[in-house]
Amino acid sequence: MERAFFDVRVSHPGALTNSGYATPVEMYLAQEKLKMTKYNHRVIQIEKATFAPLCFSTTGGMGGGTPSNDVRQDTSQAHDQN
Repeated sequence: MERAFFDVRVSHPGALTNSGYATPVEMYLAQEKLKMTKYNHRVIQIEKATFAPLCFSTTGGMGGGTPSNDVRQDTSQAHDQN
């Protein structure tokens, strides 16, 4: 069984710190890239696992790196089997 690490970030698109992004999608991509740069190498090389940044907005959106419902369901089923 493969281990997985997740880092969750919830942002408000209307916050001053996010005003530099033209769209929420641009905000998600930048935040996902930041998380990947920060954690992906360590998780793969040291922890021997996979990493996925989970970026959500307070308005209900989510980044493209956030696993789809099918992936979440597969992960849940694998967890239930152990």
